[in-house]
Amino acid sequence: MGKMINFSEDKAEITFNNDIYSPEILEQAISDFKETCKISIEKQGLTSTITLTSKEDLKEITYEFCNYALALMKGAYVQSAKYIKNE
Repeated sequence: MGKMINFSEDKAEITFNNDIYSPEILEQAISDFKETCKISIEKQGLTSTITLTSKEDLKEITYEFCNYALALMKGAYVQSAKYIKNE
């Protein structure tokens, strides 16, 4: 798949695999981070590319966004596992 995060000047592009990160989770993460930086998403087949733009702490914000999206996915998987187990 190549490099997941590409940094340039005041912009970071993060590529997520849609088989792992659901579009709904990525939209939730974007919504939760919209006050922190300028953020957009472009869906392309099996991947989604999220672009973050910030003049301050870009790398920190980018890594926090990735960790947050991962935590949301983990929470979603745990919830679905509990649902299946309780049936």
